[in-house]
Amino acid sequence: SCAGPRKGLITMAAKVDDPVAMEVDQEEVEASEAAKKAFEEALDKARDLEAGDVAKAKQAYKDIIFNKQDLEDPNAKYREKAIYALGDLLVAKKLPQDISALSKELRPFFNELPKAKTAKIVRHLIDLLAKTENSQALQIEMCQDC
Repeated sequence: SCAGPRKGLITMAAKVDDPVAMEVDQEEVEASEAAKKAFEEALDKARDLEAGDVAKAKQAYKDIIFNKQDLEDPNAKYREKAIYALGDLLVAKKLPQDISALSKELRPFFNELPKAKTAKIVRHLIDLLAKTENSQALQIEMCQDC
């Protein structure tokens, strides 16, 4: 039964005032208001470029993703938004090869992120790739490369 003490069960308790034990409960650090505004403006500019020059739009998104302006984005929230927006653009323009190439270009960026966030982004890119025609070979290759 579950009521009594169990043999072999080891229990550990951390001191409440131990800063190392409390690290898990720390709140996420937000970007400054100026950085948020700069990222939003850059994202808007990239979206505006989508209608005209796709190459410039792609580059604008990549500039955000790789933080060319060196803006404060501690959780990579805005750079993640740029990845999704670029992926959506590549699907709309039917460029599955570019989605696959993007996943490779993002590898240095992924080193900065927690594994869970990296997995979420990669999964999203694979899902976007699945929305394009005849992309099954690329999907398989993308999964094998990760």
